[in-house]
Amino acid sequence: MQAGYVALDGWNYFYDVVKNVHDVDFVTYDIKKYAKLETPEFDLSKDEGRMHVSVDLWGTYAEDNLDKENNYPAYQVNAIVALCNYDFTLGGYVEAETKHCVLSEAWNTFTADFTKGTENSKIVIYATDGPGFLFVDNLKLTQRYEKGESLSRPVIFNPGLVQPKVDVTLPEGYQANNYYQRAQAVSQRDVYLATRQYTFYSRLSDPDEVYAAPTAIKDVTADSAVKASVEGDNIVVVGVAGEQVSLHTASGACVATVKSAANSVSFNAPAHGVYIVKVGTKTLKLTK
Repeated sequence: MQAGYVALDGWNYFYDVVKNVHDVDFVTYDIKKYAKLETPEFDLSKDEGRMHVSVDLWGTYAEDNLDKENNYPAYQVNAIVALCNYDFTLGGYVEAETKHCVLSEAWNTFTADFTKGTENSKIVIYATDGPGFLFVDNLKLTQRYEKGESLSRPVIFNPGLVQPKVDVTLPEGYQANNYYQRAQAVSQRDVYLATRQYTFYSRLSDPDEVYAAPTAIKDVTADSAVKASVEGDNIVVVGVAGEQVSLHTASGACVATVKSAANSVSFNAPAHGVYIVKVGTKTLKLTK
């Protein structure tokens, strides 16, 4: 994990290993700080939290040249792979399981099984035991899903944003789908304690679902038995013939849905604007 080489969308990376720090009495000591690479938060609670992790790691072997007088030895950089879960009582992530990886200056494939995944989990890879570099490749996480279960894929925008608002453009392939948005607050000023530097983060907000705006909406043909009209604060749909009927705003948000054996249904819609009515495979658009 070398500064300038990490470029993984949705990942956070840190490089803060400090060696040979002196206190005011000039007594030498080492601060045991680790470089780390962490994933976004995932729901890893499926299969009762069990998962299999595979990753290729390469740790460099180098001398510490910061203190020739004390003849520091050479160090082999190793790694720790950890499963971290969010603790709502503490307000932060805590390590649930850790696996230590003994490495060499060659690609090593490391595998491990974890059993304590939750709905708010991260995988974190630490560089340990030396001041050199840890290279990471081919991280793969395998988990068994039941029919109907799915995994949300995170995309992170504008880390370190100062303004309280932002406009983003979703990547291709996301724009036609519903998605969830979450936000996290970051302190605007770093806090320095002794020789360490800290930046404070809040927990992520609860997921807020955003519906994809419908495109290419076409009214049903003029001779269709399905009709929609505005009557006061209500939208009345006739000719539904027992089909599923749903009412949506122009942004795609579902206002209400119903399936009735009756030939007509009525939705309360006091707000003015454009509405989309879906009756089975048919779609109508009307303005209130």
